[in-house]
Amino acid sequence: MELLKFDPEFPEYLTSEELGEIKWRQSNIDMCRQMLRKDFELLKIQNSFCQIFNDVEFFSKANDDVASIEHAIQIAYERPKEEFIGQHFEHLLECGLQLAFTCYSDKSVNAPIDIERKSRILANLYFESSTFENEFQGFKYFLKRFIQEFPDLDMPWVRTFLSKATTKNWSLL
Repeated sequence: MELLKFDPEFPEYLTSEELGEIKWRQSNIDMCRQMLRKDFELLKIQNSFCQIFNDVEFFSKANDDVASIEHAIQIAYERPKEEFIGQHFEHLLECGLQLAFTCYSDKSVNAPIDIERKSRILANLYFESSTFENEFQGFKYFLKRFIQEFPDLDMPWVRTFLSKATTKNWSLL
């Protein structure tokens, strides 16, 4: 799914500033997709080394291997994680982590293609959901699309959230 499309038939509707903003946003989406893909691939490689050598020290800080998920969220929403309402940031992060760990254990021959697909979808969903003026509606959109794209993930809290959340209580769930 392409997030942004430019129709060369109608360039008169975009100013050079608007076109620059679209290019900048698309560049950020591509950057986040690549960061996510890289970290998903590194998780898979680390898992393979651990299986071969039993215990492998990677000399990195805790959670460094999934920092791209945090960064992608903050870039998409254009704000630091401290400025998110309630558990919104943590829920977005949890979805990304669940997806990352499916890549971690994927032993199929198609794993690189699957990792590329998952990172592209996740980056697009972060950016798509960030465009909603109402944060609740954006988050609800993200969760609905996320479980549509990845129905095999075991995330019962998502279904609970979608069935019980309202504009008044969503930040408490």
